[in-house]
Amino acid sequence: MDPGLDVSRRALSFVAQGAMYGGCPLDRVPPPTAIDFASAFLANTVKRANAAGLELSPEEVQVLATWICLQVADETAGEVH
Repeated sequence: MDPGLDVSRRALSFVAQGAMYGGCPLDRVPPPTAIDFASAFLANTVKRANAAGLELSPEEVQVLATWICLQVADETAGEVH
């Protein structure tokens, strides 16, 4: 059996908080799907980048979405499936 990767609590907390701030709390009923969770994390990442003055192009959002195994629904940053 593959033991997977070691992930620190700090890294896990960062991703969980990012998803929560993106609108996907882990304690919701019914529980979020992996796609819900990843979409919320991406939306929060794009929102934080914009707030920091780093406006991401649709292509850059697509790169991030691909990295976390999502597909961008259209060219509007943050709208993903």
